[in-house]
Amino acid sequence: GSGCGMKIQVRSDDRNVTIPIPTGMIFGRPSVWAGMKIAKTMLRSKDKHIPENALNQMEAFFVIVPEESVYILCDEIMRIKRKYGKWTLLEAESEDGDQVKITL
Repeated sequence: GSGCGMKIQVRSDDRNVTIPIPTGMIFGRPSVWAGMKIAKTMLRSKDKHIPENALNQMEAFFVIVPEESVYILCDEIMRIKRKYGKWTLLEAESEDGDQVKITL
């Protein structure tokens, strides 16, 4: 089954945190559309509180990746999630033993 969607888990000696996030909240078309609009608004505003390198990376992304391709990618991620269930996107451990795991 697909469970709650995405889970971000952080484990360390003194703390274990799990954050469940509904998959559609990240990869659903309405969320993706809103995120793209927010990012484009941030680019146009040239807000001094946003690091210049972040703005440059967003601008490069929009030049390289057509908006429709982002929707197609997110649709495919949702399809794969429905078909195969749990999917580990990231698993990392620091030298101190802290662990981060992101599953979809």
